[in-house]
Amino acid sequence: MNANFGILPELEEKIKDKKLRYEKMAERSIKNITKILQQY
Repeated sequence: MNANFGILPELEEKIKDKKLRYEKMAERSIKNITKILQQY
């Protein structure tokens, strides 16, 4: 299944390259999920 990046907040910096932009969003999401999971 593909990710729906439209539901995520925008990045602080503007990145024109779609592949790089989605990669940065995915990295940010993984960091946030890891942080949340460590609390439990």
